[in-house]
Amino acid sequence: MTGAAQAERPDAGPLVSQTFPVDGEIARDEARRLNREVIVVLSCVWLAELAISVSRAAYLGAYADAGSMLARVAGACVGAGLAYSTHLLLRRFRFRMLPGRFAAATAAAAAACTLFMLADQLLFFAFSARYRATVGGLDAHTFVNDLLFVWVFVAWGGLYTALSYNADLRTRDRRIAEIEAMAQRAQLEALRFQLNPHFLFNTLNSLSGLVRLGRAGEAERAILSLSALLRHTIEAGPTALTPLKDEIAAQTLYFDIEQLRFGDRLELAIEVAEDLGGVLVPNLILQPLIENAVKHGVAQSATPVAIRIEARRVGADVEIAVENSAPDTTSATTSGFGIGLENVRRRLEATYGDTAALSAASTASGGWRSVIRLPARF
Repeated sequence: MTGAAQAERPDAGPLVSQTFPVDGEIARDEARRLNREVIVVLSCVWLAELAISVSRAAYLGAYADAGSMLARVAGACVGAGLAYSTHLLLRRFRFRMLPGRFAAATAAAAAACTLFMLADQLLFFAFSARYRATVGGLDAHTFVNDLLFVWVFVAWGGLYTALSYNADLRTRDRRIAEIEAMAQRAQLEALRFQLNPHFLFNTLNSLSGLVRLGRAGEAERAILSLSALLRHTIEAGPTALTPLKDEIAAQTLYFDIEQLRFGDRLELAIEVAEDLGGVLVPNLILQPLIENAVKHGVAQSATPVAIRIEARRVGADVEIAVENSAPDTTSATTSGFGIGLENVRRRLEATYGDTAALSAASTASGGWRSVIRLPARF
């Protein structure tokens, strides 16, 4: 793709927005997740307990009849239900410190264990004729044997403490991530809307001059270009990525407007390989670089100045360069990154972290070249 004429004008797209979960939504989502984890863990624990109990009874021949086996299955269901009830009870209370959380879980598990031992004997008495014939009622010896189930509830108390504490940590981390994302969004929003007010001021002055000179057609085209540029600026979300070809098309609107001021002194060349037109870049990321090239190059030169936009692939990255050919422009930029370049650097850092970079330096001819390097994403 070579030349501004080949860059298509961007059409108005839908307003891009990003929503973040509110605090209550995060809490409810993590509560549902904890509930699923509790169900999975209890299912595994009580299935393991049932397998051990049945295997032990079959090996010892103690109450191995069908009724006793049914009682064991029913007992496992009751035990899982009692353990789950401790979860329903404890989730109504918030314990900030881990010792308090563990103490509450242990107390609830002990109460559930006591109820289970009573229920276990009642189930055997109800389902197992052999048990009724042998024991005849509630039996202290059988009750002592039920103490073997204490380990299940002790283990559950510890597991539930870990699960609930982990859920609280996840909730906290998600809230922190939400706050950071909102802060980053606000920062990008502010950076994206840093259109130079001088550009708008000069554009309006140029439009006024065209109207006074009776060049209504040129003024109308300039107004349409300005309108399209401002619409493109507003409609794309601050965190949105746009194809490189659309970003360059938006910048041709800017050049159309600036050419009102500089006429033939401003020349534009675009050299972007066809396969790089779909590379995603932050919206309006080139605006400050091109604005600097116009301000420090074209505006300070009495001779024509060419501004070149290039894009090339470098390994897994893409380098996008904006260069002006004006001589003696280094004095305006050698003092360090100005507001425009700092804007670009901060947006790249917020979007890509340390996988993107911005460099700027004078050229051999005395012009200025700014280069953005970022991951090639399509």
